[in-house]
Amino acid sequence: MAGGDVHELLRALLSTDNDVRSKAEETYDAVPTDQKVNFLLGAISNVGGVEEDGRQLAAVMLRRLFSSEFEEFYAKLPEEQKSQLKNQILLCVQNEPNKNCRRKCADLAAEVARNLTDDDGNNLWPEFLKFLFDCASSQNPEIKEVALHMFASIPGVFGNQEQQYIDVIKQMLLSSLMDQSYDVRFTAVKATGNYLLLHEKDAGLQKHFGELLCPLLQVTVQSVEKQDDEACLKSLIDISEAMPKFLRPQLAEIFQLCLKMVVNEEMGESWRHLALEIIVTTAETAPAMV
Repeated sequence: MAGGDVHELLRALLSTDNDVRSKAEETYDAVPTDQKVNFLLGAISNVGGVEEDGRQLAAVMLRRLFSSEFEEFYAKLPEEQKSQLKNQILLCVQNEPNKNCRRKCADLAAEVARNLTDDDGNNLWPEFLKFLFDCASSQNPEIKEVALHMFASIPGVFGNQEQQYIDVIKQMLLSSLMDQSYDVRFTAVKATGNYLLLHEKDAGLQKHFGELLCPLLQVTVQSVEKQDDEACLKSLIDISEAMPKFLRPQLAEIFQLCLKMVVNEEMGESWRHLALEIIVTTAETAPAMV
């Protein structure tokens, strides 16, 4: 598929005209999988030639394609092309200048990493783990934030190697929760919550990660003050439902925050409802703590 055809097809897929979009979808569906991958990945990589909405759409479409057809497609590739594919996806994450597009590229990379972890927990893409840690330790907050976004998407990415990385994971999350950038701290709450929930039955790991609770709560308080995204409160709800004992050391502070929110009539209805849900959920799952 020629470059001009790719741009034309992406524009048509983004069209608000139903007929134009339907014809474009038919054209896309008729393209063989290997050509779809080449044209979508080429569009994502072409920062100078494809507009942001086109690159974002291409990343979403390729992630969806890989979620259903990756194994069959990837198995047919020669080893050299497999390496090129993986390297190009990581470069897309690294080089994408737009935050929303970068997140979509990160979702794509996480989907590939998910597919390259086998049933025995062997990670078949070690370069992804190195890339994740390199991004997480970057001085650029935008790159650090996208590393946490990827980790939140696939917290089990370390597979059967997790134990040897456990302290590195803890330090990555702890330093991110206390980062100077609010976006990094905010994304770190979701990454921490998703990782802990992966180990909801592991009391030992929860105890090991206990010192993350205080900075996690501090970022949650900041998010409540900003009232721009409810994700931190939703993470607290998930934790209170699955592993409420983790919250015990800060339970008084959590309830104080929630009660303050519930009686604040100037706060949005959904925010007050989430605060009430944290109290009710904790009371149901750990009544002896309340």
